[in-house]
Amino acid sequence: MATFFLSKSHKPIMHILKSNNNILKLGVINYSSSVNNSLFSPHLLDKIPRPPLLNDAVFSRIKGFDGFSRCFATVSSGRGSHTAVSFSDEVDQLSTEAPLQQELNFPGGKVKFTPKKIFTSGSNDERTQCYRVLNENGELLVDSDSLKYREPGVLLWRGFTLQEFANQLFGNKYDQGKGRQMPIHYGSKKLNYITVSSTVATQIPHAVGAAYSMKMEKKDACTITYFGDGGSSTGDFHAGLNFSAVREAPVIFFCRNNGWAISTPINDQLRSDGIVVRGKGYGIPSIRVDGNDALAIYSAVYEARKMAIEKQTPVLIEALTYRAGHHSTSDDSTKYRPADEIEWWRDGQNPVKRFRTWIENNGWWSDQVESEHRSNIRKQLSQAIQAAERVDKPPVADLFSDVYDVPPTNLNEQEASLREHIKKHAQEYPSNIAVIQELPVEAPSLQILDFPGGKVKFTKNLTFTSNSTEERVHCYRVLDDNGQPFSDVDSLEADFHAAMNFAAVMEVPVIFFCRNNGWAISTPVNEQFRSDGVVVKGKAYGVPSIRIDGNDALAIYNAVSEARKMAIKEQTPVLIEALTYRAGHHTTSDDSTRYRSTEEIERWRGDQNPVKRFRTWIESRGWWDDATESEYRSSIRKQVAQVIQVAERIEKPPVADMFNDVYDVPPTNLNEQEGFVQKTVKKHRQDYPSDVPL
Repeated sequence: MATFFLSKSHKPIMHILKSNNNILKLGVINYSSSVNNSLFSPHLLDKIPRPPLLNDAVFSRIKGFDGFSRCFATVSSGRGSHTAVSFSDEVDQLSTEAPLQQELNFPGGKVKFTPKKIFTSGSNDERTQCYRVLNENGELLVDSDSLKYREPGVLLWRGFTLQEFANQLFGNKYDQGKGRQMPIHYGSKKLNYITVSSTVATQIPHAVGAAYSMKMEKKDACTITYFGDGGSSTGDFHAGLNFSAVREAPVIFFCRNNGWAISTPINDQLRSDGIVVRGKGYGIPSIRVDGNDALAIYSAVYEARKMAIEKQTPVLIEALTYRAGHHSTSDDSTKYRPADEIEWWRDGQNPVKRFRTWIENNGWWSDQVESEHRSNIRKQLSQAIQAAERVDKPPVADLFSDVYDVPPTNLNEQEASLREHIKKHAQEYPSNIAVIQELPVEAPSLQILDFPGGKVKFTKNLTFTSNSTEERVHCYRVLDDNGQPFSDVDSLEADFHAAMNFAAVMEVPVIFFCRNNGWAISTPVNEQFRSDGVVVKGKAYGVPSIRIDGNDALAIYNAVSEARKMAIKEQTPVLIEALTYRAGHHTTSDDSTRYRSTEEIERWRGDQNPVKRFRTWIESRGWWDDATESEYRSSIRKQVAQVIQVAERIEKPPVADMFNDVYDVPPTNLNEQEGFVQKTVKKHRQDYPSDVPL
């Protein structure tokens, strides 16, 4: 696990990759500018010192390597252009006599190789289409299937009464949350509605856990969790989607993309095409729907539920809607968006108005019914509020119950202290708080929507993206298994999520280099995620990405060199997935033969050995032989032995070094810890190295 800052490379590989001018010469698409476009400029090479591990004889043999020319193609991006690099047909110097392996049987499925160094684009030019049933006039789209800002409507539909809503808002003793929650943080065990929380996206892993529980209990049911576009930027989103995909949990992720996370517009939150493309990144079937179209939402959720239960799979739904109101009573959204924009959405895209038009056209609604309905609801609300106001507050004891079977002493002390405080300052509290514990009581007119982040096309087809990885992303390589140049043929932590998304949005010049070695200790890669490896996640975050052969030194060098150029020139993050293999054990305490076959390990050690492959290539160029190998190994062994002997003779750092370099002025507790360690070392001197200075 390491992070590197890539400045001008001084690595030994750079010196090895200096070539004769006729090796791997590649043309430039724009021939008018095909002046010397070599990978390494001569003036830069002259400034680079000889690697300390290569002697003069070896270095002089390698020094002639001049590098590779480039073949550039440009792919458009929402924030600029990213350079995609590929080989031209001018590869006449490449040896194609040796048999070539065209695909690699890598954990998770077969991966095809390609000599084309092509980065995926972060472009959002052609955005994912948006499913809808009703147009903005409340008319059914031709040939269409006829058939929650905070989702209280879901709870109301499930049977939560207006009186129960009022009881929760007033926090009286009939509130099912016992007055311990903020207003509108509803919940109902009876109706399978998990209590709402203000913390962004915490409900996502809860929903996944509940769904996985249903799966284990073989229940014919699924969970659904609602969150906003801002919630998709959290670590819980990443963990929840990846876990559900790997464990095949029947859960529906419903994202309300309303264009704004308080005052942050969607294009300042992410660089990918909204939220829907992230489903592909996790191997989850996904769909984008018109969030202002009631029938489209119903139809999509209905189909998603069916899919989740029957196929035991998570499903992601992105609903494109708009927050026409302010975020809260303390927010004035006209300070960060024009009033005209708000009015356009309120009028032209009003979901209630559109749905009402449709049911009126079907003869199911009228102005008279509307008037009677509104009058009736107002009366019910007024009665529920008056009744809730008259009910006493929950007893103080409810603040301390429902956590421990037997409350600990400190909690009992807190309860007693609070009771005493309320009695002493009764005038500061509502008169109805029980201090003494009580008993529990058809022609579409809008085909394109100008949504924040870019225009989105509508479609009448209810089509989910596929989580299939049958056709996996191709893998760039230069050398084949025999060390021969490859011919031109057609071709998981919350920190990862947070860093990738932040880098994309803020256009940070960073290279994410993922070593996909097939195993996370004893967990194979296909049990870590259901998507096609890591490279597809780049598209999900709007990050240029490429998959390379991690056992091919030249492919790695080329990809990193180009990624560095792209990151600096275009101020963009780049993702590289290197397919390699951990041939050894994970640690000295690990025996990998317990969870994978020795035949598999030996195959990778033999056929895919990167050192063997690279050595074959430099030997074929006359830059290496057995005598040089022997001389080199002998020299390195001597150097290693010498540095070890020198290191052993040097004293250990002083104890004080354990406690410095963090605080300018160490806090008291750290000084106390240091004093304790000093005293312990002195007292048990025989148990510590004699050269530890106190």
